[in-house]
Amino acid sequence: MYYTEFKSWLDEQNVSTKIQKDYVSRLKAIQRDLSPYYDILEEYRINKCQEILRFFDDKGFLFKVYCEETQLPIGKPYLSAYKLALKKYIMFLEIFLAEK
Repeated sequence: MYYTEFKSWLDEQNVSTKIQKDYVSRLKAIQRDLSPYYDILEEYRINKCQEILRFFDDKGFLFKVYCEETQLPIGKPYLSAYKLALKKYIMFLEIFLAEK
């Protein structure tokens, strides 16, 4: 994953350093929980992460199907912060990979 480039892009978007770190931390948590089955970057190349975004539907309970010991806040309102981090990363990848 392009964490350093993502943080630089967020900085260009005038996102505070704390929020940048939060986004990266949340992305790492998503990747860690899904790692044997999904890779965020590979899923972006396949279907722009639509499959992973689907995990956030229904309060994230689909995560438990794939990863029994998830660290994500399944069923909690702040799970949406993880989805937002993933959506921001998708926006970044659209620009970053188009430039490569």
